[in-house]
Amino acid sequence: MRLLFPSVPFRIFNGVLVESEPCTGIADSIREVEEHGVPFGVQVRSARHPAAEEEATRLGLTERQPWSYPVSVDTTALDGDRRL
Repeated sequence: MRLLFPSVPFRIFNGVLVESEPCTGIADSIREVEEHGVPFGVQVRSARHPAAEEEATRLGLTERQPWSYPVSVDTTALDGDRRL
């Protein structure tokens, strides 16, 4: 999936988000985002998309930044049972 929000110049909003493999077109997507002159990146879940990670490395993207995504859980539908 290609992400492109040039008005928000942060890598997380511009680049490639890999959701499944095979993932083709990473180089083309990066080139398109790069033309807008914004920071870009390739987002993958750790150890789930090795081919995409290899392709990103081959293209010169070598910096890795681990992310922790905040999780919000709505417990109102649990009728008092707070187990998840």
